[in-house]
Amino acid sequence: MNDMRDKPGELSDCNSDRELPGEGHPDLRELFGRIEQHGYTGPFCIEMFSETLWALSPREASRQMFESMLTLV
Repeated sequence: MNDMRDKPGELSDCNSDRELPGEGHPDLRELFGRIEQHGYTGPFCIEMFSETLWALSPREASRQMFESMLTLV
């Protein structure tokens, strides 16, 4: 799970244009809600494709990723 910047797909870089969940363009809260409405009760996994996050300590990167998911589920 990750979010994307508001750029057309053909102009986006599949790694460097990713954002923390909730900070990008798609409405992930709505998407998660629809998935759960159809009975999904399993885990969601965050993907760490961000040079900004890679530059942080593992503890700080984990904290930011966890907090971003809490706003959506």
